[in-house]
Amino acid sequence: MTALNLPDPVTFSDRSCRGVDQEFFFPSNAEQKRMVRRFCGGCPRLAECADWAIPEVLAGRLAESFVAGVQMPQLYGKTPRQKRRENAAVELTEVAAAARDAHVEGAA
Repeated sequence: MTALNLPDPVTFSDRSCRGVDQEFFFPSNAEQKRMVRRFCGGCPRLAECADWAIPEVLAGRLAESFVAGVQMPQLYGKTPRQKRRENAAVELTEVAAAARDAHVEGAA
C-alpha cells in the first residue's frame, strides 16, 4: 500500500481516539499536550496513524492539532511553513518506526 492510499485512521475500530471529543487534540497548555502525547502513545494504531499523517502534513492539510502524539505545525510562525511541515513529518516517521518496533517486541 502506498502513502497515497493508506487508510484514514478513523476506519480502525480499535483506535484509542474512537469516541473522543476532537477538542482533546487541540490542547491549550503544556499539561494538556502531555496528556495527548501519552494518550496517543498507548494507541494500538499509532504506527498507522503516524504513517497516514505524513503525506497529509506535508501537503498542508494538517495544522495546529496533535496527530499520533505529534503536534502539527501552526499556520503562522517565524519558521517557513514548509520547514515546519517537514519537521512534523520527520517526527511522525520516528513515531511510526518506534510504534512498529514496540509492537514487534511485544509480540515476541
